[in-house]
Amino acid sequence: MKFSNESIILERIRKILFEDTWAKYGSEYMSHPYDQEEFEPANLPVVASDLTPNQLAVEKPPVEDEDYIPANSEELSYAAGMLARQVPDGEVDTFYKNLKNELEASIERENDPGEVTPEKESEEADAAELESEREGSGVYANPVEEAKIRKKIRKTLSKLTG
Repeated sequence: MKFSNESIILERIRKILFEDTWAKYGSEYMSHPYDQEEFEPANLPVVASDLTPNQLAVEKPPVEDEDYIPANSEELSYAAGMLARQVPDGEVDTFYKNLKNELEASIERENDPGEVTPEKESEEADAAELESEREGSGVYANPVEEAKIRKKIRKTLSKLTG
């Protein structure tokens, strides 16, 4: 086809680019038939759900190596995933329960301030008592030193009385 006029070429390009064919056919394919009931899909309303981040390719952790220890929680999640893929289907529930129990135990170990001995408890109580006494007095002495002095006084008194 030969076009002699530039405006005809531009009009054809515009029609190709912007698809002006909808006016010819209308929106018949989108119209609602009057004899049907309204249709609502079963999965509506849409509810948001939590998603986990995922990469398409991750380097396989060397879980077969006995000396391998993941460096951080992200590497741990990949290693745990590799180990979890090896669990037989009949043992999945037990494995999962044990995994959750170990997570809770790890969090408790991380948050544990250490073993509380009677001496530590006594020192903390003395420090708290001194703090409450000083609140209104304006005295700002070292509470640790005062707690140590009070402890020595108690020991000396217990030796004398008992």
